[in-house]
Amino acid sequence: MKVVGLFMKKRTIYILGFLSPLALLLFFFCVYILYSKMTYPKNNKIKNPFTYDESSYLLAIKKIETSHSITEKNAALISGLWIKINNEPDDEKRNKLIDILFNKDFVVHGHGNAKRVGVANVKKFLSRLYKMVKDYSLELEAIVSQDDIVAVRTKARGYRPGIFGSTPIAITTMLFFRFENSQIIEEWETMDLKAAVTQSLGLTNPQWYKK
Repeated sequence: MKVVGLFMKKRTIYILGFLSPLALLLFFFCVYILYSKMTYPKNNKIKNPFTYDESSYLLAIKKIETSHSITEKNAALISGLWIKINNEPDDEKRNKLIDILFNKDFVVHGHGNAKRVGVANVKKFLSRLYKMVKDYSLELEAIVSQDDIVAVRTKARGYRPGIFGSTPIAITTMLFFRFENSQIIEEWETMDLKAAVTQSLGLTNPQWYKK
């Protein structure tokens, strides 16, 4: 009987030792859920402060048609056509513009050794992005161009759907484009990963969002 009692006692200790970390994880999960419920915006009452202006696209097209400088033309293609592509919610219209701007051998270099090849990947990425992020927009904050290289800093904004509502996001990205015959053939990108993760989880809010 003593042996059985000792065995049961040890078994109970093992079970409790196993359950304690699970209970701790459950506690922190509940805290996170409550925090998310309190911090997520209600019914998206606060709107995205950036509104895409179609006139910027039309001005860029005029510059492309009249400029004799490759540097100016490439910069106009980014500030006009590329920005329009990233602010076009309609898949069909966006894909037609992508076929015009992107070379069929297009390659994008992401974080680390990540590499995506082909125009089809651009179409899939943007289509998926518009489904994942509500009220999405991309603002061009800065642009520098020289010969076949164009560098930009952008700000992507929108709302990421969550369990209790939608959490606001505002992600800064730096991109470098290489042009060939007025088409983008290569791209390098890096983004603020910390902001992307914390905002997606609802742990932080971008500066433009005020509760």
